[in-house]
Amino acid sequence: MDLPNKVESLLKIDNEGYLCCSGKDYANQTKPLQQKEALKTLESILDTMGGLSAKAQALKQIITNSMKFTGTDHRIYIKIQGNKALGFLKVG
Repeated sequence: MDLPNKVESLLKIDNEGYLCCSGKDYANQTKPLQQKEALKTLESILDTMGGLSAKAQALKQIITNSMKFTGTDHRIYIKIQGNKALGFLKVG
């Protein structure tokens, strides 16, 4: 999934290219000065990749999206390289 070119300036991505957060600390994974744009980017990642994941698994409904994730104890790990989200893993 393609992301804005400045994704590293929006989200708190570690040195290995991973973003990790729970549904409860979701908003804390954004850089404060650009929080609105960062949250929109993170929501786009979850919604798009969650939809693609459901399709790839031939599920009848989407299991992971931003609405279902926010506020939960679930954790998500997203691999980001450059301006692409390569994959994610949700646990919980």
